[in-house]
Amino acid sequence: CNCGYGSNGINCNSNGECSCKQGFTGLKCDECSDGFYGKDCSLSCNCGIGNIQNGKCSSTTGECFCSINYKQPKCDECSDGYFGSNCSSICNCGVGDIRNNSCNSTGQCFCKPNFDDSKCSKCKDSFYLSNSSCIGKYILFHFSFRYLDLFIFS
Repeated sequence: CNCGYGSNGINCNSNGECSCKQGFTGLKCDECSDGFYGKDCSLSCNCGIGNIQNGKCSSTTGECFCSINYKQPKCDECSDGYFGSNCSSICNCGVGDIRNNSCNSTGQCFCKPNFDDSKCSKCKDSFYLSNSSCIGKYILFHFSFRYLDLFIFS
């Protein structure tokens, strides 16, 4: 039979299938079952919602196989540039973004100081955009006073 490392013994059934230990699969029990990895197939993959192979991961590294817009290694976070249900919404961060077009779960981008909107594209009041940063405006006030002569008649 040539049963593998993950078999419960050296004997197999009439179909040539070996009886596998938990975490092993295959005719010879020489592959990790879905959801397990490592030398002895005892480590759990723990893949997230974005896994595309029913909880299966790399049998050697444990890295999950993610669907589009999900981040490895566990497929439990959106890739940079995406957010929302099924990671299907695009962040669309502006020039003031500091995390490579990455946003939180509600679409709020991570902005440099003094940006005023959730997409890092607009400066706060009293600031202007210069080289992808918001710079404070310097306002000079010039007051001129006019002296009035006040005459009192009695």
